[in-house]
Amino acid sequence: MTATLTIKEVAKYLRTGIPKVTVWCQTGELEALNVAARTGGKNARWRITQEALARFIAARSSAPQAKPAVRRRKKAEPQSRQY
Repeated sequence: MTATLTIKEVAKYLRTGIPKVTVWCQTGELEALNVAARTGGKNARWRITQEALARFIAARSSAPQAKPAVRRRKKAEPQSRQY
């Protein structure tokens, strides 16, 4: 049997917040199992396998982060003088 981690443990390992990990589980970005008595309820209890966490980390680290485009102001056009 593979070891499973709670959302709190995953959040601590990834140095992020519990709500962010919860959203990743709900959207399916991070593979997780809901082990609550009633699935679909607001009190979900997620468990993440170590293999799923390793795949998640590998998928997120393989894509390079895009740098935001530098926004520059347009230079003011010189006003033509009429004599």
